[in-house]
Amino acid sequence: MGNRERIDKLKQRISELELRNSLFLEHRWVFFFLADTETLKFVEFNRVAHEILGYTREEFEALTLPDILAISEQSVYVEQVEKGVGSGEHTFESAIRHKDGASRNFMMSIRTVCILGRQYIHAIGLDITEQKNVEMKLKESDARYSAICDLIPNGIAILEKGTILFTNRAYAHMLGYKSAEEIMGRPIWEIAPFLNCSDNRKSSLDLCLQTNTPAGYVIDQAVKGCDGQIIYLEIFCRIPLRC
Repeated sequence: MGNRERIDKLKQRISELELRNSLFLEHRWVFFFLADTETLKFVEFNRVAHEILGYTREEFEALTLPDILAISEQSVYVEQVEKGVGSGEHTFESAIRHKDGASRNFMMSIRTVCILGRQYIHAIGLDITEQKNVEMKLKESDARYSAICDLIPNGIAILEKGTILFTNRAYAHMLGYKSAEEIMGRPIWEIAPFLNCSDNRKSSLDLCLQTNTPAGYVIDQAVKGCDGQIIYLEIFCRIPLRC
């Protein structure tokens, strides 16, 4: 094989590697940058890195790592630089500043690498802003639902195969417990055992709890509270319709 042929094959191999790298680096969800550990300037980054933060490529090239990080986030990167090459990867959630000043949430993985005798921070991130927003909305919705349920004077409980998944304060109090947390996750028969329960009445309740039929039952039932006191309840139970 002549020198010319070897050079052509080497060029072809380099082109293939560059294409593979570009396919990875330009993935629409992957945030990537390489920053000099001394100057903290970005020496390499992909299109997602600057576009998702609202910058042009030229604008992003003029920035340094601290320019896109909140002060509280900078210590993590400084610590990684101090640990140096070979210290392994560090994965964490990081708030990164958009050009307009708003924060976006990223799941970041960073490590220190050495290229031609110079050290760099190599970082790959995934934008999880929408996921965090959805989680926050779900928490707010759960908090509102719990607050509304706690204002209702009637006892409420959601069961799965007889185990209490959710209950309100009123139900816990009427059974003699101080808080709903004391009884959540426990079997209904354990925290409020039925007294003088006929097989027919028990079967009706079991049917409502265990079948997929959205039937409802209203029964008058005596139960034993946590202090042994007998409590008379009117119980309505049904399986809610599911989508």
